Amino acid sequence: MNKNPVEQIKKQAENNDKKLDNVSEEFLEEYDDEYGIVLNKQKPVYYSVNKIMNSKDVLVFYLMNYLVVSMENNEKESRKDLKMKIKEFKNNCKKTLESVIKDKGGYKRKGYKKDNNEDIKDTDLKNKLVDAFRPKPFNAPKTSKSYAFFKSF
Repeated sequence: MNKNPVEQIKKQAENNDKKLDNVSEEFLEEYDDEYGIVLNKQKPVYYSVNKIMNSKDVLVFYLMNYLVVSMENNEKESRKDLKMKIKEFKNNCKKTLESVIKDKGGYKRKGYKKDNNEDIKDTDLKNKLVDAFRPKPFNAPKTSKSYAFFKSF
């Protein structure tokens, strides 16, 4: 019997008295549909969700910090063969979030606050996310919607 990993993550969050915001939930669902999520703490998506859940709710800001910002740092420090895998993973995360934000019609601060009742308080983190999702030329995924979303905070 194959269980839905996103449902299992939601249940785990519930059991830990944490919540999964709706953008993170949709991101996880879309990522799982496209690339698959393995419930193994050695895998980056599940590892990141668990790290966040240890101390706070799983909000898209923290999730993207782990999956994109920290991956960019790892990419710089990695061996050449690993750099390509990290870059591909990071770009998959960017593409997935861009698709979710686009499906939500751009999803500015107002919509996010209404649905999640929380926003980002850490301006340093906000600036890291804005930089990470700044649209880049040359074979990079389009990130203008996600960039506008983070910038709106």
